[in-house]
Amino acid sequence: RIERLLQEHPGNVYYHYGLGAAYQKQNNLALAREHLKKSISLGGNFWEAYVELVDGYRTKKDIEDTAAFLQARLKQSHDNAFLHQAIGLVHYYSSEYHDAYASLEKARAMFHERGERGDEGRCLLNLSDVFTYLNDYPVALREAQTGLRISRETGDRILEIQCLERSAFVWTDLGKDAEAREACRQA
Repeated sequence: RIERLLQEHPGNVYYHYGLGAAYQKQNNLALAREHLKKSISLGGNFWEAYVELVDGYRTKKDIEDTAAFLQARLKQSHDNAFLHQAIGLVHYYSSEYHDAYASLEKARAMFHERGERGDEGRCLLNLSDVFTYLNDYPVALREAQTGLRISRETGDRILEIQCLERSAFVWTDLGKDAEAREACRQA
């Protein structure tokens, strides 16, 4: 059905996104990436298109291809916070944690400046993951807890649960089992 709609409306970013997401669910990652890239290239400036693209990889080459695509887009749209966030995740998946931090922090600052609190909260959750891998547990916890506060302010229950889960992991790493259990209970 989406393929038929796409034939009638080849420039529709949402149809390309929908088809990309559907192919992702079918584990056809090559076609998923193709349609997700098309959605973004046509102006699909919403987080779901970016995160589906970044998460749709099997090999190091897939990650490198996605990174190259995102970097090329960034040259055309340097003020796109979603691009910075997606590039940060690509760095994270490539174990390039300092580069991930730089891109994610840039995105977070842009979201904050624009008052896009939910997007800022998701970026803080990503930053918490990065700081966990950098073994900076106090900062990882701070970022997760700030994301948690934002999630509660914005009513984003999914982000709230994710921040509580991240906090529980960090509390466990810090040897604070009671706090970890409480975060799990709240999630």
